[in-house]
Amino acid sequence: MSLTAKESGGGDIPVLQRGWYNAICCRIIDLGTQEIEWQNQTKQLQKIVLGFLIEGEFVEIDGEKLPRVLNQEYTMSLHPKSRLRPQLENWRNKPFTEEELRGFDLKKLLGVSAKVKVVLNEKGTWNNIDYIDPAEKKVEIPGDFDSGVFEFPSAGEIVPPEWVPNYLKRKIEESLEVQREKGFMEPGGSQGTPQTDAEDAGASFDDEDIPF
Repeated sequence: MSLTAKESGGGDIPVLQRGWYNAICCRIIDLGTQEIEWQNQTKQLQKIVLGFLIEGEFVEIDGEKLPRVLNQEYTMSLHPKSRLRPQLENWRNKPFTEEELRGFDLKKLLGVSAKVKVVLNEKGTWNNIDYIDPAEKKVEIPGDFDSGVFEFPSAGEIVPPEWVPNYLKRKIEESLEVQREKGFMEPGGSQGTPQTDAEDAGASFDDEDIPF
Protein backbone atom coordinates (compact mmCIF):
# COMPACT_ATOMS: atom_id res chain seq x y z
CA MET A 1 0.00 0.00 0.00
CA SER A 2 1.39 3.40 -0.99
CA LEU A 3 2.40 5.78 1.80
CA THR A 4 1.39 8.80 -0.25
CA ALA A 5 -1.13 11.12 1.39
CA LYS A 6 -3.61 12.84 -0.90
CA GLU A 7 -6.24 15.57 -0.58
CA SER A 8 -9.47 13.85 -1.09
CA GLY A 9 1.41 0.96 23.89
CA GLY A 10 1.32 -0.57 27.11
CA GLY A 11 -0.58 0.68 30.16
CA ASP A 12 2.36 0.08 32.51
CA ILE A 13 4.53 2.69 30.80
CA PRO A 14 4.38 6.01 32.70
CA VAL A 15 3.08 8.97 30.75
CA LEU A 16 5.15 12.04 29.94
CA GLN A 17 4.27 15.38 31.48
CA ARG A 18 2.47 17.87 29.27
CA GLY A 19 4.83 20.17 27.42
CA TRP A 20 7.15 20.64 24.47
CA TYR A 21 9.89 18.12 23.67
CA ASN A 22 12.68 17.86 21.11
CA ALA A 23 12.02 14.80 18.97
CA ILE A 24 12.74 13.05 15.69
CA CYS A 25 10.47 11.01 13.45
CA CYS A 26 11.89 7.52 13.86
CA ARG A 27 9.15 5.25 12.55
CA ILE A 28 6.39 5.33 9.96
CA ILE A 29 3.89 2.49 10.21
CA ASP A 30 1.17 1.65 7.71
CA LEU A 31 -1.99 0.40 9.46
CA GLY A 32 -3.81 -0.32 6.23
CA THR A 33 -7.53 0.32 5.80
CA GLN A 34 -9.36 0.43 9.10
CA GLU A 35 -13.11 0.39 9.68
CA ILE A 36 -14.01 3.36 11.86
CA GLU A 37 -17.31 4.17 13.52
CA TRP A 38 -17.96 7.90 13.12
CA GLN A 39 -21.28 9.71 13.60
CA ASN A 40 -23.21 6.45 13.47
CA GLN A 41 -21.56 5.50 10.21
CA THR A 42 -18.95 2.89 9.38
CA LYS A 43 -16.13 4.35 7.34
CA GLN A 44 -13.11 2.72 5.75
CA LEU A 45 -10.05 4.93 6.18
CA GLN A 46 -6.39 4.36 5.44
CA LYS A 47 -4.45 4.92 8.67
CA ILE A 48 -0.82 5.72 9.36
CA VAL A 49 1.28 6.06 12.52
CA LEU A 50 4.17 8.49 12.92
CA GLY A 51 6.55 7.49 15.71
CA PHE A 52 8.58 10.21 17.43
CA LEU A 53 11.64 9.44 19.54
CA ILE A 54 11.66 11.91 22.44
CA GLU A 55 15.11 13.29 23.21
CA GLY A 56 16.36 12.60 26.74
CA GLU A 57 13.38 10.45 27.72
CA PHE A 58 13.63 6.72 28.38
CA VAL A 59 11.43 3.85 29.51
CA GLU A 60 12.37 0.57 31.15
CA ILE A 61 10.91 -2.55 29.56
CA ASP A 62 11.85 -6.00 30.86
CA GLY A 63 14.79 -4.45 32.69
CA GLU A 64 16.12 -2.74 29.57
CA LYS A 65 16.40 1.04 29.30
CA LEU A 66 15.03 2.10 25.93
CA PRO A 67 14.47 5.46 24.19
CA ARG A 68 10.95 6.79 24.65
CA VAL A 69 8.83 6.78 21.51
CA LEU A 70 5.38 8.34 21.13
CA ASN A 71 3.24 6.96 18.32
CA GLN A 72 0.55 9.19 16.84
CA GLU A 73 -2.12 7.84 14.50
CA TYR A 74 -3.46 9.82 11.54
CA THR A 75 -5.80 9.30 8.63
CA MET A 76 -3.85 9.32 5.36
CA SER A 77 -5.35 12.56 4.14
CA LEU A 78 -4.28 16.11 3.34
CA HIS A 79 -7.82 17.49 3.24
CA PRO A 80 -7.91 20.98 4.81
CA LYS A 81 -9.92 19.64 7.77
CA SER A 82 -7.67 16.62 8.37
CA ARG A 83 -5.37 16.37 11.38
CA LEU A 84 -2.36 15.43 9.27
CA ARG A 85 -2.24 18.42 6.92
CA PRO A 86 -1.96 21.23 9.51
CA GLN A 87 0.56 19.19 11.49
CA LEU A 88 2.80 18.77 8.45
CA GLU A 89 2.38 22.35 7.26
CA ASN A 90 3.33 23.69 10.67
CA TRP A 91 6.26 21.25 10.94
CA ARG A 92 7.66 22.28 7.55
CA ASN A 93 6.77 25.94 8.27
CA LYS A 94 5.20 26.28 4.86
CA PRO A 95 1.77 25.50 3.40
CA PHE A 96 1.36 22.94 0.66
CA THR A 97 0.90 24.23 -2.87
CA GLU A 98 -1.82 22.87 -5.13
CA GLU A 99 0.83 20.90 -7.00
CA GLU A 100 2.21 19.43 -3.77
CA LEU A 101 -1.27 18.36 -2.65
CA ARG A 102 -1.44 15.86 -5.49
CA GLY A 103 0.70 13.42 -3.53
CA PHE A 104 3.21 13.56 -0.69
CA ASP A 105 5.40 10.56 0.16
CA LEU A 106 5.31 10.30 3.96
CA LYS A 107 8.52 8.27 3.95
CA LYS A 108 10.32 11.61 3.59
CA LEU A 109 9.48 12.31 7.23
CA LEU A 110 11.77 9.59 8.56
CA GLY A 111 14.78 11.10 10.31
CA VAL A 112 13.39 14.65 10.41
CA SER A 113 13.71 16.47 13.74
CA ALA A 114 10.81 18.37 15.30
CA LYS A 115 9.52 20.08 18.41
CA VAL A 116 6.39 18.26 19.59
CA LYS A 117 3.71 19.33 22.04
CA VAL A 118 2.78 16.37 24.24
CA VAL A 119 -0.61 16.25 25.96
CA LEU A 120 -2.61 13.68 27.93
CA ASN A 121 -5.94 12.08 27.18
CA GLU A 122 -8.93 12.92 29.38
CA LYS A 123 -8.13 10.15 31.84
CA GLY A 124 -4.47 11.10 32.02
CA THR A 125 -3.40 7.59 31.06
CA TRP A 126 -2.12 8.11 27.52
CA ASN A 127 0.05 10.65 25.71
CA ASN A 128 -0.88 12.23 22.42
CA ILE A 129 1.05 14.59 20.17
CA ASP A 130 -1.09 17.68 19.86
CA TYR A 131 1.18 19.84 17.74
CA ILE A 132 4.39 19.58 15.71
CA ASP A 133 6.66 22.61 15.37
CA PRO A 134 9.84 23.04 13.32
CA ALA A 135 12.88 21.68 15.13
CA GLU A 136 14.89 23.94 17.41
CA LYS A 137 17.82 21.51 17.27
CA LYS A 138 18.78 18.35 15.43
CA VAL A 139 17.94 15.16 17.31
CA GLU A 140 19.85 11.98 16.53
CA ILE A 141 18.46 8.45 16.41
CA PRO A 142 20.72 6.07 18.41
CA GLY A 143 22.63 3.68 16.18
CA ASP A 144 21.26 0.61 17.96
CA PHE A 145 17.63 1.76 17.73
CA ASP A 146 15.29 0.05 15.26
CA SER A 147 13.95 2.92 13.18
CA GLY A 148 12.29 2.42 9.84
CA VAL A 149 9.23 2.33 7.63
CA PHE A 150 6.64 -0.40 7.42
CA GLU A 151 4.51 -0.21 4.29
CA PHE A 152 1.95 -2.73 3.13
CA PRO A 153 3.38 -4.61 0.13
CA SER A 154 1.56 -4.36 -3.19
CA ALA A 155 1.54 -8.16 -3.27
CA GLY A 156 2.45 -10.97 -0.91
CA GLU A 157 2.02 -11.57 2.79
CA ILE A 158 1.62 -8.60 5.13
CA VAL A 159 4.09 -9.14 7.98
CA PRO A 160 5.12 -6.19 10.16
CA PRO A 161 8.72 -6.17 11.44
CA GLU A 162 9.57 -7.01 15.04
CA TRP A 163 10.01 -3.37 16.03
CA VAL A 164 6.35 -2.57 15.44
CA PRO A 165 4.67 -2.44 18.89
CA ASN A 166 2.31 -5.31 19.65
CA TYR A 167 -0.78 -3.11 19.95
CA LEU A 168 -0.11 -1.75 16.45
CA LYS A 169 0.46 -5.28 15.14
CA ARG A 170 -3.02 -6.09 16.42
CA LYS A 171 -4.44 -3.10 14.54
CA ILE A 172 -2.66 -4.24 11.38
CA GLU A 173 -4.26 -7.68 11.89
CA GLU A 174 -7.64 -5.93 11.95
CA SER A 175 -7.02 -4.10 8.66
CA LEU A 176 -9.25 -5.00 5.76
CA GLU A 177 -6.20 -5.98 3.71
CA VAL A 178 -5.09 -8.60 6.24
CA GLN A 179 -8.65 -9.82 6.75
CA ARG A 180 -8.94 -10.37 3.00
CA GLU A 181 -5.50 -12.04 2.92
CA LYS A 182 -6.63 -14.49 5.60
CA GLY A 183 -9.81 -15.31 3.71
CA PHE A 184 -12.21 -13.52 6.04
CA MET A 185 -13.37 -11.28 3.18
CA GLU A 186 -14.20 -12.06 -0.40
CA PRO A 187 -11.68 -10.67 -2.92
CA GLY A 188 -12.94 -7.25 -3.96
CA GLY A 189 -15.58 -7.51 -1.24
CA SER A 190 -16.74 -4.87 1.17
CA GLN A 191 -13.48 -2.99 1.36
CA GLY A 192 -13.98 -0.86 -1.73
CA THR A 193 -12.02 2.36 -1.97
CA PRO A 194 -10.83 3.83 1.34
CA GLN A 195 -12.86 6.94 2.07
CA THR A 196 -11.56 10.39 2.85
CA ASP A 197 -14.47 11.80 4.83
CA ALA A 198 -15.48 15.37 5.56
CA GLU A 199 -12.79 15.66 8.20
CA ASP A 200 -10.08 14.04 6.10
CA ALA A 201 -9.33 13.95 2.53
CA GLY A 202 -2.41 15.08 -1.19
CA ALA A 203 1.64 16.20 -2.04
CA SER A 204 5.05 15.42 -3.65
CA PHE A 205 7.89 17.94 -3.70
CA ASP A 206 11.56 18.79 -3.49
CA ASP A 207 12.49 22.04 -1.76
CA GLU A 208 15.82 22.69 -0.04
CA ASP A 209 14.22 25.33 2.21
CA ILE A 210 11.99 22.86 4.05
CA PRO A 211 12.97 19.78 6.07
CA PHE A 212 10.88 17.35 4.02
